[in-house]
Amino acid sequence: MPGDQMTGTVRQVNTKILDSLLDFIPVISPVGGDEKGNAYNINADLVAGSLAGRLGARLIMLTNVPGIRDAEGRLITSIKAHDLKSVMDSPNSPITDGMRPKVEAVLAALSGGAQKVSIIDGTKEDAILSELFTDKGNGTEIVNDIYDEYDQALDDNIQRVAVANDVCRG
Repeated sequence: MPGDQMTGTVRQVNTKILDSLLDFIPVISPVGGDEKGNAYNINADLVAGSLAGRLGARLIMLTNVPGIRDAEGRLITSIKAHDLKSVMDSPNSPITDGMRPKVEAVLAALSGGAQKVSIIDGTKEDAILSELFTDKGNGTEIVNDIYDEYDQALDDNIQRVAVANDVCRG
């Protein structure tokens, strides 16, 4: 019937079939089902976020905007998940319209097990390559709070090893 939509949300992700396809690039339709066999249209961003979290994968979301902007309209290049949640929940949040489900998907991915998510402008030439293979990236990088702490501890340990190495040489 026109206007009737059977929509749903992600409650569970079963990766058994997907795990067997990881040598390929699978195309995944954001359709889910219930116990009665009903099919539901599910937001593709939320499906991608849930899958990335379940697989512990890096998620890169392609949009037609540079990434997430702050209240003043400046691009946020890097942010921790808990800070992003605070921005999204603030009364005058700049995260509105189509960016809101993307941010919800980002948070689902990170809380589900992904370590890092990027939201980038997919209309730019070599956007994915720039995100993956440069230090600066190409949009907004959102990191899991735990991963960020681990990454900082690793950097601190590398620094200590470098100092110890210099002392030994010295």
